[in-house]
Amino acid sequence: MLRAYLLEDLEELYSLQRALEPLAIRCACRKATPEDLAAMQAVVDRMAEYIARGITEQEAADLDLRFHGLIYRASRHQRLLRIWATLRHQIYVFLLSRNVADPDFRDWAVRGHQEILDAIRAGDEERGVRNHGGALGARLCSGAPQLRAWPIVALCKDAGSVAGGDARSIYARITSLGGGMR
Repeated sequence: MLRAYLLEDLEELYSLQRALEPLAIRCACRKATPEDLAAMQAVVDRMAEYIARGITEQEAADLDLRFHGLIYRASRHQRLLRIWATLRHQIYVFLLSRNVADPDFRDWAVRGHQEILDAIRAGDEERGVRNHGGALGARLCSGAPQLRAWPIVALCKDAGSVAGGDARSIYARITSLGGGMR
């Protein structure tokens, strides 16, 4: 069964991320271990490698989610980590859908994540918080027209294995229906 998330859902989820992730970044700036930093760097490096060879939307969403999950883990804030766990599936769906609808993510993904990591590594909370918004947030806040009619598709159980085809084909199918599933 497919569920389409609409712009209102994206705005709510994004507002939650904008409220929670600065706390995770601030805590990670104070509490991240060398192992945490190495794990985050490995994700950024893999992202760069995959983009150079031609990253898929699913790979990009997987790596993006892994990177941000590592920030939450490095925060050592258990309640915040539990909240992240409850939002993780929905965030994955939005990341996957964003990558299908906006292939420009390849242009900023590595740089944006590296900037966040560099700030955490330096213990620079303000810079880390400033850099965490990313291009999707800027486009959402500006009311980018392509996001206004952007259907975001998820499977109820597993957004990672998209029923009936890949994310691009499901996006096309929902778009052809006018985004009318909710």
